[in-house]
Amino acid sequence: MRFQIHGFDLRKERRGTKFYTGSVVAFGHPWKLVIYPRGHSTSPTDAKYVSIYLCYTPDCSNTFQSVVAETTIRTKSRKIKIGERTFCPSDEQPGWGTKKFSKRDDILSKDCDNNGTLTIDVDIEVLKLTKPNRCGLKNIF
Repeated sequence: MRFQIHGFDLRKERRGTKFYTGSVVAFGHPWKLVIYPRGHSTSPTDAKYVSIYLCYTPDCSNTFQSVVAETTIRTKSRKIKIGERTFCPSDEQPGWGTKKFSKRDDILSKDCDNNGTLTIDVDIEVLKLTKPNRCGLKNIF
């Protein structure tokens, strides 16, 4: 999957503030990224980091099944293997990723193009579907 964030270099979110990409369908399942351009509120404070998380975003027609998948998130200069994780259709579990994907200055200088667009590729292998209770979801109807 490929996500392009146009104008990433101009984003003004403060540390701890996130934004969502649009959804992309892969292997019949919708996915999006949650990005903190200046780091998650719990990321280290020694530098400004970019935090990136992959989220599973099904609608009601998917019967709230969870997806077990193995993933890698990468840019031109950085690659983080998330490994095998259970992705749940819930706002309570925002996804899997890392609070310190890369330093913000490195993203801006090494990964954004001349127009300030950041391209993030996600490699994903869906391993299986699971029942909703595997994620601890309660009263979902």
